[in-house]
Amino acid sequence: MDLFQAQVIQVGPIFGLAAVARNEALGKIRVDHKLLNGSGPLQLGDALIIGPLEFLPAGPRAQAAWRTRVMTYSLPYQNAGRAEARCWGIVSRVAPNGNYGQITEKPGGRRFFVHCSQLQGGALLRLGDHLSFLPAKTPRGWSALEVRLG
Repeated sequence: MDLFQAQVIQVGPIFGLAAVARNEALGKIRVDHKLLNGSGPLQLGDALIIGPLEFLPAGPRAQAAWRTRVMTYSLPYQNAGRAEARCWGIVSRVAPNGNYGQITEKPGGRRFFVHCSQLQGGALLRLGDHLSFLPAKTPRGWSALEVRLG
């Protein structure tokens, strides 16, 4: 049985997509939320052990998945394993459903995508709130991880 270290790079309501380090041939691997056995849905940046893989016409899908705490490698779109210092910003946009929005960094004005799955301590996305976060460069642009109020 083959197992792989992977990192979640995209999250949806039923499944997420993960990338395996140093194995671009696999592409994005579908990981269903239900595979995590009640430990909560996938979150952007989660470190996983996945496998075995089922190869479908739509792409590979993990048949099992486990969260891990430490990643010993860095995917090409990360900032050296999220080692960059925390940033500060203000919520500048919020989707009507409140599940995602945009943070504008202060100072600097760089914009970051933020999903409600990254909010910690019961925080909500509210226009004008001041937040701190870890910046992460993803294939779709900048995202905010581990977002905290204040």
